[in-house]
Amino acid sequence: MTDNALNLLKKNYFKENENCWEDVCKRVCTAIVRAEDERDRTDIYKYFYSMMTNMEFIPSSPCLMNAGTASQQL
Repeated sequence: MTDNALNLLKKNYFKENENCWEDVCKRVCTAIVRAEDERDRTDIYKYFYSMMTNMEFIPSSPCLMNAGTASQQL
């Protein structure tokens, strides 16, 4: 990840206690799998997390900013 991309993440997307892209991915994935059947959550989390960390799929800004917050407006 470039320095510019990391600075943008820090400025707009990192929440408290988040220091890297993987932390954002964990927060977003945790929020998203809540909508899934409990039996499927682990597999969906792993799949979605892998896609995000490999930069194969990046959710929209509202999802990145609001996942795991009180508003949960994804």
